[in-house]
Amino acid sequence: MEKGKSKQKIEINSLNVRGLNNTKKRKTIFQWLKRSYPGITLLQETHSSEINENMWKSEWGHDIEFCHGTTHSRGVAILFNAKYDYEIIKVQKDCDGRFLLIELLIENQPFV
Repeated sequence: MEKGKSKQKIEINSLNVRGLNNTKKRKTIFQWLKRSYPGITLLQETHSSEINENMWKSEWGHDIEFCHGTTHSRGVAILFNAKYDYEIIKVQKDCDGRFLLIELLIENQPFV
């Protein structure tokens, strides 16, 4: 790191959303997260499916990694933000929508 430069503070937030299939609820939560928590957000109980991925990514406006459950239970996701320079190295997930493990570099620093 160059002398005089400080590392950027990495903000990671977590939220149990209890389902995001309702468009109004999802858009409201996405807007609130962008305004209040500009870092990386971990979501639980998304109730997401592969069919909704592109729409949710479009509404969020940035990258999202998913691990789907059913449209009525489970599901986790990680919402990324353009605030950080990041590179995803490896993604691991289960087939039940219970966990999502990502190895990545944020500002050239490793995170899991």
